[in-house]
Amino acid sequence: SVEDSYTKPPRNRLVFAAAILGVLVFGFGIWGVSKALGRADVSVTLKKTSWESAVVIVADKAPGAARAGGVIIPAAAFTEKKNTIQFFKATGKKQTSQKATAKVMLYNGYDSSPQALVATTRLATPDGKIFRLDKSVTVPGAKLESGKITPASIEVTVTADRPGTEYNVGPFEKMTVVGFKGTPKYDGFYAVMKEKAKGGIIGEVPFPTDDDIKKAEEKTRGIIQSSLDLDIRRRVPEELKILKEASTAQVSKLVLDKVTDEQGNFSVQGEGQLSVIAFKETDVEKVLENIMKEDHTDQAFRTITVNYSNAQPDFVNGKMSIMVKGVAVLTSPLDSNSLKGQVAGKSLSEAKRVLSALAGLEQAKIGIYPPWLWSMPSNPERITVILD
Repeated sequence: SVEDSYTKPPRNRLVFAAAILGVLVFGFGIWGVSKALGRADVSVTLKKTSWESAVVIVADKAPGAARAGGVIIPAAAFTEKKNTIQFFKATGKKQTSQKATAKVMLYNGYDSSPQALVATTRLATPDGKIFRLDKSVTVPGAKLESGKITPASIEVTVTADRPGTEYNVGPFEKMTVVGFKGTPKYDGFYAVMKEKAKGGIIGEVPFPTDDDIKKAEEKTRGIIQSSLDLDIRRRVPEELKILKEASTAQVSKLVLDKVTDEQGNFSVQGEGQLSVIAFKETDVEKVLENIMKEDHTDQAFRTITVNYSNAQPDFVNGKMSIMVKGVAVLTSPLDSNSLKGQVAGKSLSEAKRVLSALAGLEQAKIGIYPPWLWSMPSNPERITVILD
């Protein structure tokens, strides 16, 4: 028989080979994970140029062509109106003899003919207290439909016949016209006092001093202006810029009522209006960029600061002229996303050649993590471009 000449390798050799293979597998595994999860930082320094320019810009809600040495950008004009009534404590005192007043509804349930009533016409409450019409009035004629009368009405102001708190009365469902007593009109014409008469007094009452009035009017102005400012800023979109000179608030009306209420308060009624002209600052930067491009066609703004002066608003026509000065730093344009795509997956030497070809390059550095990798990550999202 032919003897088998194969002999098994020593056990220690097998163990050594297995160890070597394990190390290699582990090493390639670590490298593969590092390759997949690695990242790179690309630092780019571009040559910088200082630049500045000034131009007159017109922000107009009806923009057109350039004029008067400047350019026109779109503007937005906003107007907000506000009215309010504020109550203030009166600190003064005065002796007074005052008649109560009230508003009543006068009804004609008699016939379809209008009825004229002169000023001081007397109206009597159910308990006999007399109030008089402040002004002459004509009560409309009632409506006649299918033989049925529908009363017509008109609101009027009445004043008590005498001063004093005893006339602070009401409300009443029916007051009679004294002058019609004994005639057919007595039941057809009547008045309804829906709210209590007030203001009647004989004696000392709270009264606003000159200082009370001055402070009240100042506070009412402030309330109107603050409210207008808050309301209009809620309306103006965040992307619009409002210069201080392009906002004007006017309190057009202040009406003082010195008569105090039962709590000793007097009132100030006010009306105001706020007008604003706003514009997009990006439109201003675009104008400055167009001016810059006339002499620097291959440059872009790296940073820019815009200063505004001599703003002259025209709130009636919704436009404003502004002196605009731009101070900027220029560099060659750089598209970070495009650069990431160009160097992704390339070796370090190839990536460096891509960077050295950038326009206006002053310096570039590449940092690879972990450091034992010799090529850029294949995934552009794992590459960070840092522009210095």
